[in-house]
Amino acid sequence: MDDFKLNTSYELDPHDLWKQVGEVSDDFTLLDLVRIVRAAESAHPGLAAAFGMPCIDAFYEEITRDRAPDDDSKITHLELYWTFEYDVERIPKARKWNKNRPKGKKRISDTRETPDRGDMRNLMCFHGVGEHWDDPHTGCDRATCKHHNVYGISFTPLNNLAHLPIQVDTRCRIYKPWRVARHHVIRRAAARLGRIGAPITQWWDRRAESPIMTIGIQPTLHTLISSVFWELTFSGPHPDDRNSQLEDLKRSCEDAKGASERGEMIPFDDVLDDLDKMWDEEDDE
Repeated sequence: MDDFKLNTSYELDPHDLWKQVGEVSDDFTLLDLVRIVRAAESAHPGLAAAFGMPCIDAFYEEITRDRAPDDDSKITHLELYWTFEYDVERIPKARKWNKNRPKGKKRISDTRETPDRGDMRNLMCFHGVGEHWDDPHTGCDRATCKHHNVYGISFTPLNNLAHLPIQVDTRCRIYKPWRVARHHVIRRAAARLGRIGAPITQWWDRRAESPIMTIGIQPTLHTLISSVFWELTFSGPHPDDRNSQLEDLKRSCEDAKGASERGEMIPFDDVLDDLDKMWDEEDDE
């Protein structure tokens, strides 16, 4: 399979979708990628929808707007990278204890990772990366360095991301299943959030230990585009869907802030109990 370089002058040829992207030019931005796919959509109607962005015209209109004057994002570039994750199984005895535990007693971990059921994602993760939050440190390996800020971008308007270059990390790092640290409330909560909590889990894992294996996988052009569009449309197929969810999130944050000021915060274990009830009801169905 021939590799090719993705650059600003590239015009999408459907025959290239299954070719591996060997290199992405340093000046190749998110705007370039959206523009390339939108141009190809004109010649091949339905192509953008196949990548997961059926309303590409709406996203293109947004990404070509001027950057918001009040945008103070510290993101320096956008990054695609692979993840390897272990499946999680439930521990019946622990779940029974959590359901019937005496008042005031803490929950115990009711899930564990199963090393015999590891999974390689079909799509790459796509997030924003910022400067070193420690002293300036040029020339470091971002994939192994623990001092870079990582940002979720699914709620960010595209006009504030348009200028950012896209970088691809072809390495996938496999870590040991967690034992002691898997019981930590932060990691447990992140695991329960599924894909939304994946960046938190990855950050937690990377800080804790070195990978037991690292493999290199060059993405195809199809995988690269689909991975980017999957993240951009995470809240819905249209920018209005994202904006609506963002407003709901802001209201929830304001409600939580007000509850905190009134001393009415709900214990996190109670929130997990409610999630358990919801999942039990889904299992019964």
